[in-house]
Amino acid sequence: MKSLMDRITASILDGFKTERSLDSLPRSELFESFAGYCVISNEYDDEFDSEDYRLGSSVDLGIDVSAIIVNGEIVSDKEEVRDLRGSSGFLSARIVLVQAKSSTNFEGKVISDLTDNLIDFFSESPALPMSAQLQDFKNAISELYSNIGSFKRGLPELVVRFVTTGTWQEDSYIEGYSAGRVEVQGYYG
Repeated sequence: MKSLMDRITASILDGFKTERSLDSLPRSELFESFAGYCVISNEYDDEFDSEDYRLGSSVDLGIDVSAIIVNGEIVSDKEEVRDLRGSSGFLSARIVLVQAKSSTNFEGKVISDLTDNLIDFFSESPALPMSAQLQDFKNAISELYSNIGSFKRGLPELVVRFVTTGTWQEDSYIEGYSAGRVEVQGYYG
């Protein structure tokens, strides 16, 4: 896929690269980091390093950036989930997932593949291979759900964002998914 972004986006991305000292990252990975920063910043008010949440593996199931925000704090592992539950006695959580593409076209199949991968990821017995970093993320989510009685403000909220520089055009994959209304049953583990 050819990558081409408009001048404004490219300028913002260059500023992000300089501000965050990410000169060594290839452009596609820089865009993933930037997209993750934008999405997580919308969910989390404090400063953070988006590179801490970028997966960047060939077995990341199409998830480029992942974060969990528990009781207003961004967490990285299941131990931090336990600590936050212990200190407050309750849990409130958002699971944030980002896929970022800087290609000129918008491919609905990429979104439908991500949907299928997420259904597998959130199942009790995933069949698809995943990186160690993604497995650690899944373990943190499992820790959240093992404390289901501690959720006072509802179950964890899932925030999935597809960030692209491509242009939307009618797409049979997306229309098919919309018509079928894929629903994911509860995740328990």
